[in-house]
Amino acid sequence: MIDVHSHVLPQVDDGSSSMEETIGMLSLVYEQGIRTVFATPHYHQGRHQYSKTELYETLETVREAIKDELPGLFLLLGQEILYFDGICDALKAGEALTMGDSRAVLVEFRYADSWNAIFQGIRKLLYARYIPIIAHVERYQALREPGRLEELIQAGAVIQMNYSSLEGSFWNKDTHWCRNQVLEGRVHLLGTDAHNMGSRKPDLSGAIKWLDKKCPAGLVQAMTESKARKLLLSQK
Repeated sequence: MIDVHSHVLPQVDDGSSSMEETIGMLSLVYEQGIRTVFATPHYHQGRHQYSKTELYETLETVREAIKDELPGLFLLLGQEILYFDGICDALKAGEALTMGDSRAVLVEFRYADSWNAIFQGIRKLLYARYIPIIAHVERYQALREPGRLEELIQAGAVIQMNYSSLEGSFWNKDTHWCRNQVLEGRVHLLGTDAHNMGSRKPDLSGAIKWLDKKCPAGLVQAMTESKARKLLLSQK
């Protein structure tokens, strides 16, 4: 499986606090069947920015630390970019990063952003010939109105949801909404969005149990591996 959204690089954002925690997070996803992890540290314009060189150096340090302990686990670099007006210029200049040097961009919006703000942001990325992946789609109330996810998908957006959002009771309205989007084919990619080994650890077990029970095997395979491979790795 491929994890397209994680904060495993140590001490670069609000994710992993140390190399020890990073190794713990990667060991946990490895045990659960993930073999490719995209490290996607936050990019907020003007805040705690690290250069591309610094991020790649950190990535290489992590690769070296796990190469014997976690054989066959591949780490790639991207960023989770909080949308801002100059995002396309920052991507073109290499100040903000695409996913593994592909044309895909993991982009988040503010939770309270309007439908128009999100739609126009996605259109701007598409016009610049990037492929926008909307991070943790379940967090945006503006996208829960009927027809809005379909409109974004038809425009060319890719939808990412967090594994953790599929856990919980059927009677929980948020869980119910998230599961419906999966069952109705409006989710393309799943990610852990893991930040630590405490409150936001990369535990997929509950979500995978539900997916295996309720979803066709082909749909699960697409969301956890083949769609990500085609979108992010075939372009390299």
